[in-house]
Amino acid sequence: MNLRSGSVSLAVCLLATPAGAHDEVQGTRSEKVYERSHEVRASLHRGYVELRVRRRVENQGARHDQAMFWISTPAGAAATGLKTLGSLGGRPKWFAGELMEAEAAAARYKELTGIGGYYPKDPALLSWRSQGQLLLQVFPVAPKDSKTIEYTLLAPTEYKDGAHRYVLDGLGTPALRAELELAAPSRGDKLLLDGKAAGPGARLTPALDASTELGLVPKTSEPLGGELGVAATGKRFVTHFSVEAAPRVASVPKGAQIVVVLDASRSVPDALLDAQKAAAAAYLSHFRDAEVEVLTFDRVVHRRYGKLVSAERARRDLTALPIEQKNGSAVDQALAEAEKILAGTALGKPRRLVLTSDALVRSALKPERIRAAVGASGAVVHLGVLRDYAVSLSRDDEHAWAPAIRSTGGLVWRAGASDDADDKKQMREVYEEWARPLRVDHLKLYSPDLEVGTITERPELLDEGQGFERLLFTDKDVSWLRVEGELWSKPVRRVIHADVAAGKRWASLVFGSQLLDELSEPEMMKLAMHGGAVSPVTSYLAIEPGVRPSTEGLDWSGGSGQGFGSGLASVRMGATSTSGRARPLDRDKWLRDELGKSFVACGGKPGTASISLETTFAEVVDVTRVELGGLKDPLLERCVTEAAWDLVLPVQFDEEWTTWAVSL
Repeated sequence: MNLRSGSVSLAVCLLATPAGAHDEVQGTRSEKVYERSHEVRASLHRGYVELRVRRRVENQGARHDQAMFWISTPAGAAATGLKTLGSLGGRPKWFAGELMEAEAAAARYKELTGIGGYYPKDPALLSWRSQGQLLLQVFPVAPKDSKTIEYTLLAPTEYKDGAHRYVLDGLGTPALRAELELAAPSRGDKLLLDGKAAGPGARLTPALDASTELGLVPKTSEPLGGELGVAATGKRFVTHFSVEAAPRVASVPKGAQIVVVLDASRSVPDALLDAQKAAAAAYLSHFRDAEVEVLTFDRVVHRRYGKLVSAERARRDLTALPIEQKNGSAVDQALAEAEKILAGTALGKPRRLVLTSDALVRSALKPERIRAAVGASGAVVHLGVLRDYAVSLSRDDEHAWAPAIRSTGGLVWRAGASDDADDKKQMREVYEEWARPLRVDHLKLYSPDLEVGTITERPELLDEGQGFERLLFTDKDVSWLRVEGELWSKPVRRVIHADVAAGKRWASLVFGSQLLDELSEPEMMKLAMHGGAVSPVTSYLAIEPGVRPSTEGLDWSGGSGQGFGSGLASVRMGATSTSGRARPLDRDKWLRDELGKSFVACGGKPGTASISLETTFAEVVDVTRVELGGLKDPLLERCVTEAAWDLVLPVQFDEEWTTWAVSL
């Protein structure tokens, strides 16, 4: 796989709108075109936000005018739709735009808005100016009347702290700020506005120099999630994938039966003895309805209660628990006694065993003895090796006892604890990880369509509520991605299959990323058409039945007052200047050359066949006949027919309807 420089973390690949950037709205003929409303409806989804932007302008001038919107797009956004509000049969009707090759759209807009004998059509053109800026041209806005248009923007969210988030800078112009409304989320998901819960329909009007964080908290029961989207560019693919740890990867079990075991051997310093009790209390504080027994051990094991008591009582008693330290560190016997107690409890309830120790034990206590001591009750066992007074907790998979403890679903931990009252809050937060997993460890990714070493920059663990994603070029069509990891020592995995909708979305979102600079124009065209996006090579053109007089068109011959700044003739519509026509093309020869090559590739002999087809502008609408000079060859005929249907006609095919007879 050729990764080149095209693998980027999404956190750095989205190009932000320059600070202080805002929209501009102007008329072409006068300064009396004003924007009257600017509404944005934000729909948050897992992985992206959709912004439906509806704007209304009013013309207070004496003549039909063109409204021009210079739009600063939000960070990473792509425009994927355009509509203009008109009327049909006396009733309001939205007319949807068509995504076209940029030069063709610009030429068509110029034709429709010009002065002449054409039956009036009223168009709107949404075109690319640069990454981060679009131009929307709307004509006509009638005198003393208004015009409403709507365009759609998509932008990728970032998954962090348990929510899909997007920071939206202020939208609008200095004269009129946009009104933002939140749409209802999918069932079960929750909305956030600047980190606080928000309901659907929430409204605000952000200042131009302010940022608003939109968030979506997904409802999920799976610890691992993500998405895979793949879009073909021709010879390679734009591939985006995300991997996400759920907002809560696991829950504290209800009705748990727990045995807490403390090291009472003489090797444990007094301060560490108190730290052990503080760690156990912090752990138990996460259980509401658990039942608990407390053991201490030296060379023998001592039961505190002789029965199971409430977690609240056990936690309260730990502070004042008297511990007489003696010789011996019978960790194996303590584990075995705890297992025996749990094995005798009621079936069907979660069982947990937590033992803390300095792990300074006899040489005869081999890992095999630890392995033999656990497992009888089916309890998840955690063994904390306390050596530090600073509050900390980290798994120790290299410890000699780790394989034995891992067999229960638990872990050996390097632990630091404190009984200082000032550390109580931190202790509770840190030791929650003994009550439930807080992250996915040992994260691995695999796909047969990705070469080994392709994804080098990936985390080894994911804290709950966090994720990572990559946007890259791949040589292969990545059909699935397997994500593996561990919750404590329990394996978890998720196979993420390529999603068609995600592939289409990223075919558009790539135009808001740094990968844009590495795309050729043919690749841009393929992606933009697949994703339905405005790009350097595509524009949206929306046309509605017109009512203006033909003499009220725009004079495109030039002259002052006809454009933005020094004149509209200087404005590039689409991806190229409209001051001239597309270069001449012998279309018959183009068809003969293209179809002739395909005919030979299909196995045909030059000069022995002909084909007839119909086009409407730059579209093949029918292949009416394939004549093979009397030869009956269904496979060859089918091959040539498919080649004709696969033609991508250049913009010089500009008649509304034409038939072609081509000799091959």
